[in-house]
Amino acid sequence: MVIDSSIQSLRLTRSMHSEGITLNLSGESMIQVIVKKQNGNITGFHMEGHAGYADRGSDIVCASISVLAINCVNSIEEFTEDSFSEGMDEERGMISFDLTGEISEKTQLLLQSMLLGIEHIAEEYGKKYVQIINR
Repeated sequence: MVIDSSIQSLRLTRSMHSEGITLNLSGESMIQVIVKKQNGNITGFHMEGHAGYADRGSDIVCASISVLAINCVNSIEEFTEDSFSEGMDEERGMISFDLTGEISEKTQLLLQSMLLGIEHIAEEYGKKYVQIINR
């Protein structure tokens, strides 16, 4: 999956932690999304791979999932008081995210909304490009 330059300009300002949301946008042949849950709440997720739907820079599946993940992290930061850690490695094309404290209803709604978008992309483009695993 490739992060478009316009997507790269979205801010990610907290430190990296490996237990929650991780989006690895390297050159693999499928995006694998591992959704982490605890007591029915989404506490993070791990995404990695490249959809392979189109050439690098033109892959709408990768770009769509990137936007959903980055916007979710930015929205949690902007609209909630929930604590989390996250990071981005542009060289590897990775985004990581972990909720580190209490989880508000707003944060759950944002994470569920992101997951809904990813599920719709997986349905529309097929499991060949996006695989979702719940843990």
